[in-house]
Amino acid sequence: MKNPTKAVFENVQYGYGNVLDDTVASIKNSNLTYDLTNKNIDIDEEEDLVHFYNEIKKENISENMHTSKYIIEVIEEYERQCLQLTV
Repeated sequence: MKNPTKAVFENVQYGYGNVLDDTVASIKNSNLTYDLTNKNIDIDEEEDLVHFYNEIKKENISENMHTSKYIIEVIEEYERQCLQLTV
């Protein structure tokens, strides 16, 4: 999915082991395309985001995925704002 689509996440029951499968089924039912990162990467906390970013920079995760591009944009914008605050 290149754009957020709220409907895809509305009929998914969270907190159980079938969240990914249910979400993928919902995406397919909506005739959308998607790409997955490694299944063992779960981005729930700030540390997860930083870890994912570092894996992109180490080239363990493709920079060409929309998720990767978005995370790079978010982290680099955050870093720019932090630099402005210290000046």
